[in-house]
Amino acid sequence: MATQNSAGKLKYAPLVLTLASVQIQPVKNMEKYIPEIQDELRDEYPEIVARKIQKRSYSDDAPPEITYEIDSWQLATAKRDWVVIIGRTNITLATSANYEHFSSFAERFSNILEKVSRIARLKSYRRFGLRQIDNISPFGEHGIDELVDSRFQPPKELDDFTSDFSQTEVHYRTEIGRLVLRALYSYQESAIPSVPENLRPLLMSLLSPIEQKKVEEVVLLDIDHFVEYGELTELNLENMKEQLQMLHIGARDLFFNAVTPEARKLWKGEEA
Repeated sequence: MATQNSAGKLKYAPLVLTLASVQIQPVKNMEKYIPEIQDELRDEYPEIVARKIQKRSYSDDAPPEITYEIDSWQLATAKRDWVVIIGRTNITLATSANYEHFSSFAERFSNILEKVSRIARLKSYRRFGLRQIDNISPFGEHGIDELVDSRFQPPKELDDFTSDFSQTEVHYRTEIGRLVLRALYSYQESAIPSVPENLRPLLMSLLSPIEQKKVEEVVLLDIDHFVEYGELTELNLENMKEQLQMLHIGARDLFFNAVTPEARKLWKGEEA
């Protein structure tokens, strides 16, 4: 995971997916603003796809009527390693890129939020979160037990039994909101990065520049740091920039608590 303090950049970062998402006030006629939004973002995000969902209508003594409705619009970079998703109730930026520093991610998201909120005249939001997915697999001669903190390792094997899946979930309160860590240990044969099921369509829409190799065992670290309000609150861009930095700091610190000092040295390219 890239950082901006003395922890330093991780040359071999296990980060596979980062996304920031804000739940906005409902905008039922969002399609009205999409052409202008695309014009504003086209230089960086030239590709656009409308995502549709299936709807069924039922009436007496008749088969269901199936229709399709646009649910969101997805804009992507030419390399498809950065994706912007604009829905009627949310704005999301996601990437599979191993960016140099988090500040570059934050700058992209703030720029997108400023343009979309100005064009669509957004005034309020309800939830704002940052989610980061890491895949930790054996590194050289170093196994999972040397890389992941003992609190999040799979249970020890029993006689005649071999662990092939385990899950740990911990919820924390932070200064800004809530912080959730899910650690999933599993065996897999696919070279596709391991992500939570609800994020798989998003991952598949991205073309990752990060070289993946087939691994047998992996610990998926899913860190979700968010602030959520009981009611809509004013959308202030400067405040949200500060919130995003705080969300990042919390997620970063939790990540470094979930892995070992030896892992950090290895991922930096240093001897453990």
